Amino acid sequence: MRQDYPEPSMMNALTLAFLALQKKLSQLPNLETRRFMLGKIFCHLSSTFPLFDAKDYTLWFGERLRLFLSSLDAQNLGFIPSDTSCNSLAAMVGTFTDHHVNNTFENPGDIASFIKRVLRFQLQNSGSACSQGISTDREWLIAFFGPFSASCSYSDFAELKSNFRGEDSLDLFSASSLAQLSTRSRVLYSRQALARVYEAIQEKEDPLQYLAAYLDEFNNIALKNPGLLSNPRVQYAMLLHVAEIIFDRIDSISSEDTAAWFQKLHLLLPGINGTILELLPRSMPCPYYQIVVKALNEVYAKLSTKTRQEVYGFQKAYLEAQFADSGLACDGGTTGIRSWLRDNLGDFCTMAKLSELQAFYPRLDGVSFSTQCG
Repeated sequence: MRQDYPEPSMMNALTLAFLALQKKLSQLPNLETRRFMLGKIFCHLSSTFPLFDAKDYTLWFGERLRLFLSSLDAQNLGFIPSDTSCNSLAAMVGTFTDHHVNNTFENPGDIASFIKRVLRFQLQNSGSACSQGISTDREWLIAFFGPFSASCSYSDFAELKSNFRGEDSLDLFSASSLAQLSTRSRVLYSRQALARVYEAIQEKEDPLQYLAAYLDEFNNIALKNPGLLSNPRVQYAMLLHVAEIIFDRIDSISSEDTAAWFQKLHLLLPGINGTILELLPRSMPCPYYQIVVKALNEVYAKLSTKTRQEVYGFQKAYLEAQFADSGLACDGGTTGIRSWLRDNLGDFCTMAKLSELQAFYPRLDGVSFSTQCG
């Protein structure tokens, strides 16, 4: 939430700006002074903006206002007319992009909204949102959105550019936009296209945070469109890509985070199989393993007999390894036979043989096995 500050005097603001220029700073460090100066300057320029061309915007945003540019907001940008030309918009975005290299904009969403306002005007009045002469989607995004493409949705781009596809621009999208693109049939049902989506995720500065936001948006869309994941191959392909990013990191995150990840994977877990289960580290502690069991148990009814057998095979191998290493097969935290079966096997114990389980859980008797797993 934007915080209000006492308004500095013009003399103080100019002094701070002069000092910043002397130190060759790329922006004025004082937040309230940046906001104050922009407000005053844009107010004075309001009657002049309609006369600006691309060179004027480059001069003002690239040089004269660079100390204050990080604090641009909707109120400032509201003074710039919607009928701004494509060349002028490209000039502005170019200066914003250059400034973004070493500085962070306070209100990227406001700048994205301004860009969309100008492009919508162009679309309504010329039939093109500045896409004439542009050969690729990537070229259009870089020229007219710059770093602010990450503050837009995929539907924004598709609305403005009717033939927009975006497969050449995956690294420019927000997690939400990338998830929206992933639901398009040309991506969802293409092994190669889906692989490129996850390659883009892995190349992010913080792939786990980005992936979490991506899955949140994808799940929201999938819940509203139940048929989206009706194809088992799609579930498998998506789950495999996510597992390749997440599963080998489970040892290094908390159990709470592990549970949160498997909750995000709930819609994809019916695509599980032995290949994906092999990606889970056998070194994960029992509480983590039990989180996995609980998550898989929640989709038990959606799994084929073959898949249930593969899940049980993974469980058996894990528990055998635990027993061989410590003499206990994840007994800690369980309160008896029923609790142990529920936490460590779930409904998959129906795939087991009594003798197999007794090999690493000797307490199990035939009556309890028949009652719980029969």
